[in-house]
Amino acid sequence: MKILFIKHGDNNIGSNRIWIDNYSFFFKNYFNIETRIAENFEEGYDIYFLSKYCKSHVVKEIRSKCSAKIGIIQPSDNNKDSLKKILLSDFLICGSILERDYYLKFKKPSFIFPLVEIIEKNLQKKSNQNLKLGYHGNLEHLISFPDELISALEKLSKEINLELIVVYNRKLGNWRKPNIKISEYDWTFDTMKQQMGNVDIGLVPSLRKNKFLNRKTLLRSIFFKLTNKTNSNMVNDYSIQFKNNSNAGRAFVFHQLGIPVVADFSPENFIINGDPKCGYLANSEEGWYNAIKALNDDKFLRKSISDNAIKKFEAMYNPKNYIEFFISEINKL
Repeated sequence: MKILFIKHGDNNIGSNRIWIDNYSFFFKNYFNIETRIAENFEEGYDIYFLSKYCKSHVVKEIRSKCSAKIGIIQPSDNNKDSLKKILLSDFLICGSILERDYYLKFKKPSFIFPLVEIIEKNLQKKSNQNLKLGYHGNLEHLISFPDELISALEKLSKEINLELIVVYNRKLGNWRKPNIKISEYDWTFDTMKQQMGNVDIGLVPSLRKNKFLNRKTLLRSIFFKLTNKTNSNMVNDYSIQFKNNSNAGRAFVFHQLGIPVVADFSPENFIINGDPKCGYLANSEEGWYNAIKALNDDKFLRKSISDNAIKKFEAMYNPKNYIEFFISEINKL
């Protein structure tokens, strides 16, 4: 088996780094499969993995020149060209259960490749005099920083000496910052590893902010009464919104770095953080406050949580297992 990964777009983009650079490495080093990364089509390969930034004409070119199998990394049906890529492909590569479930409607074999970074395990964490909280990722999740988390951080800042370390692409815009000490850094992979490897607690907000769904207004109450099939008045129900490709990749980085995580109620976060021995989940102000406070008060708890989380992560998200399943299934196509 020979695999060509066709990469378009910025090398710093997570989908290229993880699903092309990392998985090319995993295929080659774990299974001795010949792989190559290129910008354009090259003949002589059995499987072609196409970056999410490739256009449909790349799929057409491969189709016209060979009968190899073609897979689309992180598919999208948001526009005509992306949809055309899906329809012309043989299989899809998704990053989570949620994403795979969404794209099953196209009746293509869909494989989960988890967002596993290649991070050195021997990073030495410094001893912090104050509590350092970390966030890394895109601007979208910063803009959607939940009001409950902001309130919890502002409340905690009056009780303990804390600092929020944020790593993201700063040129994309600004976000509503909590009234606490914040240090911001431009995103690069090395900067992210260095800064997040030195925090005490990782924060992973992933949900989209929908004020209409969460504010208890008369209009909201009327809407739910008209659309709900049961007699529930929805007063105490959770109403959350998340992207169809939502995943726990940002939490994975903290697990790999040995940092305990407090994450929100995005479904994939429950897989590891739903185990109280491995982390915390929070939605309310009290949930965020209590989790951060507990981890602040007990450094031995932080160590225990992070140790358990990395063990569970390595057991559940070992790329060898996902690639082995992929190889067995792709041979059946």
